Formats: sequence, structure tokens, C-alpha cells
Amino acid sequence: MWALGVAYIFFQQGGGAPVWGPCLRPEERQNIQSQIRAALVYWNAKNPPNRKRSVNLEWPLRPVPGLAYADYYGISNFVDHDQRYPDHLLDYQGGQRTYDTADGYNHAGTDIFLWPFPWMSADSGWVEVLAAAPGIIVLKSDGHDDHNCDFDPPDPQWNAVYIRHDDGSVAWYGHLKKGSLTAKAVGAHVSAGEPIGRVGSSGISTGPHLHLELYDANGKLNDPFSGPQNTWNAGWWAQQLPYTQPKLLYVGIHDIAPEFGCANEEVYHEKLVYQGGDGFYIANYFRDQLGDEPAQITVIQPDGSTYKSWQYASDKPFYPGSYWYFSFTLPRQAMAGTWQIQTQFSGQSLIRKIQVDRPALAGLRWIPHLTRPNAGFQTHLIASNEGDVAATLQILPYTADGVALPIREWTLQAGQFETLEASELLGSSLAGYLAIQAEPFVHVTAAYRVESDRIGGSAHVLETQQSGKRFAVYPGEWDTVFDGVALVNIGDEPAHIQFQTRNPQGGVGAAFLWKTVDPMVKQLAVFSDWFVADPSQRLEIISDQPLVLVLLRGSLGSDPAYLYQTQPIILE
Repeated sequence: MWALGVAYIFFQQGGGAPVWGPCLRPEERQNIQSQIRAALVYWNAKNPPNRKRSVNLEWPLRPVPGLAYADYYGISNFVDHDQRYPDHLLDYQGGQRTYDTADGYNHAGTDIFLWPFPWMSADSGWVEVLAAAPGIIVLKSDGHDDHNCDFDPPDPQWNAVYIRHDDGSVAWYGHLKKGSLTAKAVGAHVSAGEPIGRVGSSGISTGPHLHLELYDANGKLNDPFSGPQNTWNAGWWAQQLPYTQPKLLYVGIHDIAPEFGCANEEVYHEKLVYQGGDGFYIANYFRDQLGDEPAQITVIQPDGSTYKSWQYASDKPFYPGSYWYFSFTLPRQAMAGTWQIQTQFSGQSLIRKIQVDRPALAGLRWIPHLTRPNAGFQTHLIASNEGDVAATLQILPYTADGVALPIREWTLQAGQFETLEASELLGSSLAGYLAIQAEPFVHVTAAYRVESDRIGGSAHVLETQQSGKRFAVYPGEWDTVFDGVALVNIGDEPAHIQFQTRNPQGGVGAAFLWKTVDPMVKQLAVFSDWFVADPSQRLEIISDQPLVLVLLRGSLGSDPAYLYQTQPIILE
């Protein structure tokens, strides 16, 4: 039997007091002991033990390769050395990590439980049970329900393997997973470290664990742990573990608080990809957590700087297994990239990584161009709410090289509009562009203007949601105007962009690969730098990745100086 004290934080705090019960019903235990005695009469006669030999136990569990946890188990109960009952508890070290019952059962073994997420570990077969010492299989029991989770299950019998060692002693390995037992038959020899099953929750059990019970060659119960209160026998372990083993086993990142309970009630809820403004839970999972040992959680941004750090400790002197979770919300303007969640505990440091993405490009609107400061142009932005309710506007600025800058967010009241300088969003960075996330009735307009003493007007360009891979452009008279394009590759791969001309009859004139543009990068072109002026032909921009673009036409040397927006035809 096994029960685990667990701890929570923020939304639920504290841990349930353990409630104990026997691993086997008395009649079942007597039946097993009777079968083993009969088996030993046969196998001891056929293969006599050498009682002068000693048994040194190896650790009886092993995780499968690649298990993500720093460790996978805890010990909830040792053998009870105080044979009085009830509520007279004494483990080998003088503590009370054991149990007894009112009907006279004193815990007779060592309970090693899986942690964290014991049901997921058991169902996935992540932890093997190994023979702790070489010997002969003298009894096996299989086929019983391995999802028991109370003290009175419909099927109270456990799945187990019983091994007689070379010195005549016997080890019981109980609560195993149904169908996982070794294929070796009774009478077969097993080596130390050989798999004999997997951890389950068969028999009278509240969760997946191994019950290891040991008897010497005379049938007397032994405790494998050496300590001041174990007056029965010397220790059996080749290398005995410390009485307490405080350790951080895992750092979990969950979009919903983790759920524990019986079998299907346990839900992992892990998620590792988020966006700015998202919330999640940071969970720490411990073994043998002591109340005076603090843990430190640090949230580290992609640039290596610390976003937040805090310390906490357990609310009780001891938990054999515990978990604590914290609600955490990313800032709206969260830096895109890999964030690290680090927990330091008792000399350990575990790090989990999450990916923080910009909002998905699908559904975003775009201002494909903001003019570079001090380059003869200026850009104003006008954000307006044309609806009848307040609405939130998120502006996601990028540099021309595709580097994401902090997200800006406003709440605009119904009918409100606001004017911004592009420099407020980009500072002194190179010319960039914007992505926009807002309700359909919230609009952003870019107003481009030539910086000149000459009187002129601004070109007001509304954001666009239209992207394409092939555009047609009709040029102006390049003796008096210039035609320019700003385009952004919003695809996932580098865009190979081709320029070509086409005559009225549909024939292709000049055609060439203009540039290869990386994802989320912006490029500018003035068409007269690449083509000879011919107003009778149209220009085409062709890409193998989706583009968003804006076309501007400006007056050359005229007074006043004007900019205009021209509209492309999206052909594909």
C-alpha cells in the first residue's frame, strides 16, 4: 500500500495527511506464505541454498532510457519495527515513515513509489522492476487489475514475483503491472539487475509503487536498511541510500494546473509554446522535501536577462513527495524566442525551456513600411476605433531585418483616434514595418510625407491584410516621379523574388532574379534603378513565398512635393 503527501501553492496550498492500509488482506498474505513454504521445500531440495553466503541487494528499479525526470521515485514507507498497534510507528532510523493498522498489521516492507505523475509513468511502463539479487523464481502471480486506487478494490490480489536467493532468503516484489512479469517460469534463475516486471498498482494500493518485502532463510521478516532501530538484522544493501534524499525531480510547464488523483484523474497538461500575454503554471516536483530548504525559481528572457525571480519553501517539515505550482503570466510585449525557467534547490539546478512566439501571422494586418529616421521622409501612424465599444489594439513592430521589437498595446474608446510617430515604436532602429492585431473596426493608417521646406501632402496608406506571390504594377512617368516598393516576406522560407516587364500583348520583356529575402525581412526598391522607363509596359513582382507590400509614388524636384499610394493588382 502507498499514499503520498502532496503540496500545492497559490490556488491550493498544503498537503493531505497520509491514510494507510495493508498491502494484502490477511488471508491473502497467509495464502502466499503457505505457497512459498511449499515451493521452498521443493526448490531447496532440488537446489539447496548456501546459508553461509550473504546477499547484497542492488537497487530494484530502473527507468527506461531517456526519461525526462532528474529522478523517478520516492520512498513512502519503511518496515515498522514497533510491533505494537495501532499508531505505534518506528522505522529503522527512529522515525515514523511507516504504518500499522488496527487489525494488527505492521508494515512489512519498503514502499518505493513513482514520482512525479505516477500513473502516467506506470501506464507508459517507464520504470522496470529488477531482481535486487540473483536467485530462483519460486512463485509468480499475474493477471490482476493494476489500476487499484483504494483500500477495498474489487480485485485485492496483486501481481508479484517471489525470488529465493542463494542463501535461502526470499524477496517479494509486489504491486506489479499486469502482463509485465518476466516470461521466465517458476524454477528459472534470474541475475541481479535482470528485469522481472514493471511498476503498477495491483493489490491493495493507492498508487503505483513497488512493495519490496524480505525474509531470511528461516522465514523471519528482515529490513534491508541498517540503522539504530533495526535490531533484527544487518543491512542488506550493497550501497545503502540515505534516510532522506531531498531532490528536485522535475520542472513542469503547464497551460492548465496539473491534476492528480486515481488513474485517469491524473492529467499532465504540459505545453511549451506560448505568446506574449499568455499565462501558464510553473510546477516543481520534489522527493523528500524538507521544510527548511528553500527553492529558487528564475525566469530568464531570450537575451539572458532575468525577468523575475522568487524563493519559496515547503509549508511542512517533510514530504516524501511534493509539488508546488505558481501561476505566471508573460508580459504582453514578451521578447520572442527561447525563455528559460530555472529552479535551484539543494545544490541542484534544473532548467526547462519554453518558446515564446509572436502571434500567428494568419489574420494579422500589415503596415509594410515605416520610413527610416533622417532619410528625408517621416511617417505618422493614426489608430482609430470606428466601432461603438472600446477595443484593444496590439502593434507588433519589427526592424527591417525582421527582429521583433516589444509589442505595444492600447485601448481605444469608441470613436477615438490617436496619432503616433513611428519613432515611438522603433526608436533609432533602421526602417521597419508593423503587424497589427485588433478588432475589424479598429484601423491603423500610415501617413508618409517628404521632409522638405516645400509645401506638400502626405500619402495616407491603410493597413493591408492581403498577401500574394505575384503582383502587377503600372509605372508612372519616371522623368517627373519615382515608383518605389517596400515588401516583406511573411513566409516560412527565404523568398526568391523576380522582377519582370510585360508588354500589352502579354509578352515578357526584361526578367531577372532581384533578391532572395529571408523570412520576416523587409526590402526596398525604386523601379527606375532596375528598369528603363516605358509607361506602355507593366511591371510584375513574382515570389515563391507570400509577400505583403506597399507601393509609393513621389514627385521629383517639383513644388510642392507629394507622395501618393499606388495599388498593385494581386495576380496570385
